[in-house]
Amino acid sequence: MLGFITRQKATTKYPTAPQAISRHNPAHQGGFKQATMALSAELIIEMPNSDGRLVKIDQPAMIIGRSKAVDITLDAPVVSRQHARLERVGDEYWITDLGSSNGTLVNGAAIGTVHLQNGDLITLGYNSAYPISIVFRVSNAARASWLN
Repeated sequence: MLGFITRQKATTKYPTAPQAISRHNPAHQGGFKQATMALSAELIIEMPNSDGRLVKIDQPAMIIGRSKAVDITLDAPVVSRQHARLERVGDEYWITDLGSSNGTLVNGAAIGTVHLQNGDLITLGYNSAYPISIVFRVSNAARASWLN
C-alpha cells in the first residue's frame, strides 16, 4: 500500500528586523517565543613568541595596525602602522587591506576587501618569515522572552 505525503501551506510570518525571529511554541498556549539575536564577533590573534590573544569586535569599524593610535595594536614589524580595517555592515563583517607593506590574506588568498565568515583565517604580513595569524569568530547569542 502506498502512502501519500500531504503538504500543507506554510504560513510563516517574517520579522521586520533581521535580528528578531518569532516561532510558535505549542507548549505555550497561543503564545509566541520571541528570540532576539545579538551578533557578536571576536578575533583570536596568534603572534610569534607570544600567547594567543582574544579581541572582541565592539565597534562598527576597527583598525588593526602597529601604531598605538589604532583600535587593535599588534607590535610586530610585519604589521603596517594602519594595516587593515574591520567593518560591521548590518550582520556582516568585512576586512580591507589598507595598502599594507606585507599584505593581508584571508584563507590563503590576497585581499583588497572581503566579506568575513565564521572561522576565516586572516594572515597579516604573509610576505615575511613571521606572519601574524588571526581567526575570525562570530556567534549569535539569543535572548528569549514570552509574548502574550
